[in-house]
Amino acid sequence: MAKFILISCMMLMIVWNEALASTPNVDELLDHFTENVDRGLISFVVEIERRTIFGKQASSGTASPPNETQRFSRGEYCWDGQRMRERKHSWGNFGRGIVISEERPMYRCELYDLAQHTIYSSSSSKGLAHHREVFRYLIGSSEKQLMTHLLSQMGDVFGCFLGSKRERLDVVLRRSPTVRVRPQTEVINGIHCYVLEADTPNEKYTVWLDPLHGYNMAKLVCESESSYFVSTVKAFELIDDVWVIMDRVDESKQDGSDYSFHERMKTTKVLLNPDHRSLASFGLDGIPEGTETFLFTDKYQMPGDFVWHHGEPTPCIDKDILIQLDRIAEDLSVRNVTWRKKDPAMMPKESSTKGVN
Repeated sequence: MAKFILISCMMLMIVWNEALASTPNVDELLDHFTENVDRGLISFVVEIERRTIFGKQASSGTASPPNETQRFSRGEYCWDGQRMRERKHSWGNFGRGIVISEERPMYRCELYDLAQHTIYSSSSSKGLAHHREVFRYLIGSSEKQLMTHLLSQMGDVFGCFLGSKRERLDVVLRRSPTVRVRPQTEVINGIHCYVLEADTPNEKYTVWLDPLHGYNMAKLVCESESSYFVSTVKAFELIDDVWVIMDRVDESKQDGSDYSFHERMKTTKVLLNPDHRSLASFGLDGIPEGTETFLFTDKYQMPGDFVWHHGEPTPCIDKDILIQLDRIAEDLSVRNVTWRKKDPAMMPKESSTKGVN
């Protein structure tokens, strides 16, 4: 009996050691993850639909139902490595009595590049007049700012969730001195996933990486002293050798608060390395002529009134002032001619040419 137990223990040790040997280490797992994400972030056009629910739980001991507000959005995002354009329609309940219908949604178009940043917004809510405006910032975004904004919008699709310092998930995990791999895989959506754990100064991460879908993120839990966030992927799709997240659910709660957050994201279109020129991916279309425009430098708002005209901000000049300027110019022209006639020395001299024999 003792011999049987000894043999059984030895066999278990062999199986356990083989399992440990076959489990990839942290660097190997994150290298696979990074490779998939980097291929997707080269250049793309992506369309996303979101449904967001902000909920307030009923107070304990009361019969009142929870209060919820729902918001919806449909956006297109274009990126070529140096520029990003975001076009988004939004509707739903935005609080404080602002309700926007799907038939007349709020529209926002943003163009970021290394030279300048332009924002156009158009909105109308129940009982309020339509409002349009353009903001043009005459200073470009740094590469870090561009990437941060890109990932804040596209992390849902490529799995590169941003932490509290607005950095990519793989960057945050690699920097953590405590990042580790659990010895056993765990099943998410029927797939045995590798599990990474990491502690940072502000958060604790648990990430499930799916080896059958490019080691992309199948699930993520991020915990801090005051909040709990969980993101679960419902579906992937392989597009041009990149595993893309097509369906994802995010939920979060704040400690000491009765508010909750729930968002469902669905990717409806993905073009990787497209022909941006033929698609006109970075145009500022849809801005009506005469839209009120504000110009900013890196330090202050430029004085004066501007409107959007022929695709650019144009100074506003009062028509009466233009008429006065035309009259002044005409008067100066007449006086100049009269003055020259009175002073023969100021009259243009006739040029003399000598013939050539």
